[in-house]
Amino acid sequence: PLNEDEKKYQLKQRQASDLAGQSIMPDVKVIRINSGYLELVDKYYAGKGFGSLIAAVGFFGASLLFLTTVIDDFPSIGWKFGPHEEMALAMSLICIPTMIMTFKLLKTEWFAWTHYPIRFDYR
Repeated sequence: PLNEDEKKYQLKQRQASDLAGQSIMPDVKVIRINSGYLELVDKYYAGKGFGSLIAAVGFFGASLLFLTTVIDDFPSIGWKFGPHEEMALAMSLICIPTMIMTFKLLKTEWFAWTHYPIRFDYR
């Protein structure tokens, strides 16, 4: 038999529940539920996409900065080492590793699953 607390906090399917100001955790999502199992998303589901946003801004920003510097300085680059060559070298040393690192981050998030299901088998 159910005790008084269980009867008091019973969830009814056709009735909205009052959460009393509490929010539902966004990273605990039920994918599927039936008589055999309960399937949930993994704990990293809520953070998906945030790394892609940062990496995309970093990748495209570094690419744009690198290209504008090189295109601006390219016509004036001669055989002597001057301020234009120093700027092109500095931008190469800063932007190329940044583009490589952010591209690797983009590759790991963009070509991965959106979530990894966790299944609790009742049987």
